[in-house]
Amino acid sequence: MLCILGVIVLILRRLPEAQNLSKPREEKNSLANKLEEKGIQAEKFNRLLAKLKFWLHKIWSLALEAKDLKPAPGAYNLKKLFQTKTKNQAAKTPEPVFSPAEQNQEPEEVLLERIKQDPKNRKHYDDLGKLYLAKQLYTDAKDIYLYLVGHEVSNSTYHARLAQAAFLLKDFPLAENHFSKSLALDKMHPNRYYNLGLSQECQEKWKDAAGSFYRALEMEPQNEKYKLGFDRAKTMAQQ
Repeated sequence: MLCILGVIVLILRRLPEAQNLSKPREEKNSLANKLEEKGIQAEKFNRLLAKLKFWLHKIWSLALEAKDLKPAPGAYNLKKLFQTKTKNQAAKTPEPVFSPAEQNQEPEEVLLERIKQDPKNRKHYDDLGKLYLAKQLYTDAKDIYLYLVGHEVSNSTYHARLAQAAFLLKDFPLAENHFSKSLALDKMHPNRYYNLGLSQECQEKWKDAAGSFYRALEMEPQNEKYKLGFDRAKTMAQQ
């Protein structure tokens, strides 16, 4: 009996020491316990934290690269991102190749009747082509101006309007071809150089596009659109 009492007394004396030994383990797992109480396992939390640090590093690297326009080690390639954005920017409507004053306000039926009555008068075809461009009937406009440049190959205006229709149909090689022909016949049109630059930019011909935008900018140094186009193409050409 005395032996049993002695063992009980010994155990009671050792209880405080056992409690002290268990405290570090409890403190070590306190964060995990708290997370588990909220339904978040410690392992998942650590993975989430690692991913967050990874993406913060990527975002910071991307910001530095955007500032310097230089590739940063381990960062994303900005050139691909820039190409996507510039494609979207370049796909905007090009500058008009005729003024509102040149627009014929007569309906299509009247113009078609005039062509029927006088099929050799190419002005009637041009009026119809301008009407189709204004109404965004770009395929019809392209057909009209293909007919006209086939009969008047030296008419720079017809080439420009054909190029306009081709661009708006996203046929950028055809647009580049006829904007170039138009400018070879008449170089005094900065808007056509700008449109030529857009056509080249959409094909990722960055050096050619920069040259075309520069020609437009030479004629109109204060034109912000021309400046933006030139800077954009020049930056891509240097990548």
